[in-house]
Amino acid sequence: MEQTDNDIFPEKEKEAAKRKKIAEMNAVTAQAIFGNILNQLGAKYEQYHFRKYCVMIIPIDNSGIEVRISDSNVIKQRQAMQDKIAKLFDFISGGASIGEVVTYCHYNSFTYLGYKARKYAVIDKTSQDHNDSSFESAFVTAKVTSIGEGAFWGCELLKSIQLPAKVKAIEVGAFAGCSELVSINVDSNNPVYDSRENCNAIIETSTDTLIAGCQNTVIPVGVASIGESAFASCTSLKSIQLPEGLQSIGESAFWGCKSLESIQLPEGLQSIGRNAFLGCSSLESIQLPEGLQSIRDGAFWGCKSLKSIQLPEKLTSIGFRAFENCTSLENITFSGTRQQWEKIKKPSFWYGDILSKVVHCSDGEIEIEI
Repeated sequence: MEQTDNDIFPEKEKEAAKRKKIAEMNAVTAQAIFGNILNQLGAKYEQYHFRKYCVMIIPIDNSGIEVRISDSNVIKQRQAMQDKIAKLFDFISGGASIGEVVTYCHYNSFTYLGYKARKYAVIDKTSQDHNDSSFESAFVTAKVTSIGEGAFWGCELLKSIQLPAKVKAIEVGAFAGCSELVSINVDSNNPVYDSRENCNAIIETSTDTLIAGCQNTVIPVGVASIGESAFASCTSLKSIQLPEGLQSIGESAFWGCKSLESIQLPEGLQSIGRNAFLGCSSLESIQLPEGLQSIRDGAFWGCKSLKSIQLPEKLTSIGFRAFENCTSLENITFSGTRQQWEKIKKPSFWYGDILSKVVHCSDGEIEIEI
């Protein structure tokens, strides 16, 4: 007869049985203590037990948060747990929104997990990928100053995100592939609540929206650059407002944003990267800032809904096929003179397949050589 691990190592089986028995006893004890705490508070909640955690779901507005506390902490820190839960209920009963509650819990040393039905995430560090991409909304804390390379790459369920006002850079591929992203909101206050003693409560939320009705798409004022492919394939993004002080839009930054209808470019913008708006087939119009100097290769390739564009006087270069396949483009205006237009560095095929046959300059028209 073939021997099993338990035959060879009988102590291993005994130890496993002992741990299981202790866990069962802890679960019963913890549930009794936890239920007593909640009953004393008299608050509205739902309670259940999951694995090694006591769990409560607290309704907030039309949604709620799910709080998990380990059995061992409920038993060992009964009074501390009661105080912490009481403070949480007080904060909620004071009219706090779901966003405020999530942020409050985070700054009071609660930890967020991605298990089961998490919809929210509080992000402390954005310098690496989030392997768990199940969250639909995210809050980035005030300590973060840069949305790092690939920070939210491939988070296909992410619909909305709140960024702190002091973010200075959005780096390569930061939101690439976030196909459901529709809302970027800037928290100008981003309060840092007083630090409380450590609590091992685990917060998880189970609702659908970050802030009801929030459809803002705004980049923080201090951001100086949008990195390569930063918003590539954000196919649900309809509009975006870029901040004053932004100097460059990187290569393929908004590549494939097929729902993008409008974008506000700041006056300080100096260059639009290669393929920056390639495939933005819903983009109907865009106002380029007067300080813009360079439009790189394929910048507006495939913007089939673009009907008109005004090119600024300070423009020094237009890249190869910058307006390729802009099949609705019927009006091109240049703020400078015909002589200035001729001095702009541009290849023979800067325009591609467009309707317009002339460029309207301040002192007359120049025929496009097709």
